[in-house]
Amino acid sequence: MKMKKKRNVIEEILAIKSRAKFEARYDYAFRFGELDTIVNALKATPEHARKELLKYIPIATVACFEAFFSATVKELIDHGKPFADRIGKFNQAANTRIDFEILNEIQGKTLTIGDFAAHMLSFNNLDDLNANISTLIDTDMLSELKRFEKHSIFEEKMNTSREFLKHSDEVIKSVKRTFELRHIFCHEYSRSARVEEAEILSNYANCRLFLDQVNNFIWELLYPGAPETQADMNMEAAADFAELDKALTQLIIDIKTKSEEKGDMHNFDPKIFDKAIRSWKKYRKDSAECAASPVIGGSMYSSLYSSAMADKTREKIESLTSEFAYTLSEEDLDFEN
Repeated sequence: MKMKKKRNVIEEILAIKSRAKFEARYDYAFRFGELDTIVNALKATPEHARKELLKYIPIATVACFEAFFSATVKELIDHGKPFADRIGKFNQAANTRIDFEILNEIQGKTLTIGDFAAHMLSFNNLDDLNANISTLIDTDMLSELKRFEKHSIFEEKMNTSREFLKHSDEVIKSVKRTFELRHIFCHEYSRSARVEEAEILSNYANCRLFLDQVNNFIWELLYPGAPETQADMNMEAAADFAELDKALTQLIIDIKTKSEEKGDMHNFDPKIFDKAIRSWKKYRKDSAECAASPVIGGSMYSSLYSSAMADKTREKIESLTSEFAYTLSEEDLDFEN
């Protein structure tokens, strides 16, 4: 009897991550921009071909939903408390087994807990989307969306939010219908299914409105009062890095000071340690420049560079704190006894 091949969850997740450009929920905006091109091109397409091409719209729209909400689940969990504390509330948690191979990938930071959790959840319909986010935010997402009004310095964002609030029931109905049409067009021949151009395009517009509202809601939930202009983003990113770099500098001083205080038994060569830190700082700078290089010369460069510097600094603080945990502790060993 042929044994069933074990599902390789790690390969599945890494393959998906490799195909994502930014691996984030805001990727949906780029995808919808591409879909807009298709929608506009339909006007000049012969009727017999247009009917078939129209079926692609709900299929691609649902793909956006699945990717967007999977990325949102990952972001909420990886953000930490209180969202990460609610993972156990998912029904799938009771039947999910995490083997040592997966734990090793998480430990090595190839994957995150958010990656794994999002991959194991279902995003097959609006009920799934609502249940997954509602579990993490500890309240009904759809109800919150109907109450949430975006406040922004950008009129367009506020208008989008107001438009959703004005037609929320109709928008949600369109989302449900889009999932239904996607199922029909993907899993049936659907030769006799009515393909109403007006309905599909109306649903498409409402689905965009829905995702914009969810995106603004999640953004406000995670980053309340976050800057909106690029100049403000640049300033905040630089300030965040400066604060982390200051914390790293103090940590390095503490490690060297406490190492000396604990005597020869716990000492290390401070010159070699300083050399290692200098080498790492060069790596940090080169890595940040590489991360920001796609927008070099643009207004986003400063923000991306500072954010990358901050990320590497945060990682170094965590690694040094772990590596020198005993040195930094108040404990000491009594070798006389």
